[in-house]
Amino acid sequence: MKPIGTQHINGVRAMESFARDFVRDAIGLHKKSHALIFALSGNLGSGKTAFVRGAAESLKAKGAVTSPTFIIVRRLSLKEADEYNNLFHVDLYRIKTVEELKQLELEDAMRNHRNIIFIEWPEKAEYIIPPGSFLLSFEYGEGEDDRTVAWSRKA
Repeated sequence: MKPIGTQHINGVRAMESFARDFVRDAIGLHKKSHALIFALSGNLGSGKTAFVRGAAESLKAKGAVTSPTFIIVRRLSLKEADEYNNLFHVDLYRIKTVEELKQLELEDAMRNHRNIIFIEWPEKAEYIIPPGSFLLSFEYGEGEDDRTVAWSRKA
């Protein structure tokens, strides 16, 4: 991924704040031909779930954001949002086969332009992520709470 932007972040609260701003800007760029999709790559503990939590807070999602590693897909309602109905938080860490991925019916959710979808471990579903999706890479920084987020758009 050749990044079009990079942000250095220190701490969970700063990550959540960055996510609020980033998602607000992404909504303004969304063409609405499919769901607004954020593919979040990075090691365990690199800030992916904190990013989703900040985004969900800014979108006034109904429910708590926790890592969906064991349930794989968590849907939160966006009842107060005018343009979007649902926020999907997807964690593909445990997905092993294409058949398991198909059973999640992500492609159906991606076709609905009124959905916002955050996908952790998107490398396992790269072939179904549509062009225009936001690709974010989370990396550890020098300090314990330091992170670097780089982003681009899928061609």
